Amino acid sequence: MARGFAIVASLLLRRSAAFDDDEAYIVSAFQGDANFLWGSATAAAQIEGAWNISGKQASTWDDFCYSIPHRDTTDPDTFSKTCGSIPEGQSGSRWVTLDVTDDFFHTYNGDIDLLSGEYGMNAMRMSMSWPRLMPLNKSSGKHEVNPEGVKFYKDVFAMMKKRGVTPFVTLHHWDVPNDLSWLEDDIVNHFLDFAKLCFNEFPEITNWATVNEPNSICSGGYGAGVFAPGHKSTTDHLVCGHHRHMRDQSITSGNLARRATLELFSITSGHIQIQTVKQTIGQPRTTETIYLVSGLSLSSKPVITHRA
Repeated sequence: MARGFAIVASLLLRRSAAFDDDEAYIVSAFQGDANFLWGSATAAAQIEGAWNISGKQASTWDDFCYSIPHRDTTDPDTFSKTCGSIPEGQSGSRWVTLDVTDDFFHTYNGDIDLLSGEYGMNAMRMSMSWPRLMPLNKSSGKHEVNPEGVKFYKDVFAMMKKRGVTPFVTLHHWDVPNDLSWLEDDIVNHFLDFAKLCFNEFPEITNWATVNEPNSICSGGYGAGVFAPGHKSTTDHLVCGHHRHMRDQSITSGNLARRATLELFSITSGHIQIQTVKQTIGQPRTTETIYLVSGLSLSSKPVITHRA
């Protein structure tokens, strides 16, 4: 890669007398270095809002936070879930559902300006909403491309380019169309169709991650039942994991590398590394780089160890 990309394992904040707070110190340490990518990390379900407009289908998490049971939900007749809490002095479902969240769908221009302007960040890890881009058409019974969803992400990426922000896009970060299940075999092919859509519609994106925290989604959603869809089991988290592994294998096999180069970042919760897999049409897949950060002191330059 032309520029370094690192995960910070720990931040040993040593406040300088020249700065009023740690946040200003962090910004001063990282902003303005074109050879170092740093930025924010988030997900569609956590920031977009606009959960039921512009053709978007409800996700399993939309339903989960409204206590609407999924076919996988354990004890659906007694199922009840509150996502988050209502701040003192406030009221309304917006605080405990995905209806609004940060309203990024409507305010992305200002948010990206804040990211690049005030904080000097030049990268952003985000995800695409599967049910926004490929909702179920109830008439045809198939998941089909949503032009309004495509336009939204096109506009977001255009704004990021204008502001010098490099996108790192996760294909799946929690939100599944609410008619699908990680316990069923056909979800693998559904996800591959979604991945093909993303790769074909967004050739401007070269940095892709397949999934965020696969262990958390399977263990939380299909083991403990504390994540959507609220399924409790001592074994079904393994079924979920099996289908996720099948999906990742299919994507990284090279069958979906339609463009000249496709870079896939394997990101696993609890591991302080990113493995970059580079796939070029007609050539074997190669592991390009691994960047590890063992620690960081903001009183000096970041210490990054590299293995080719």
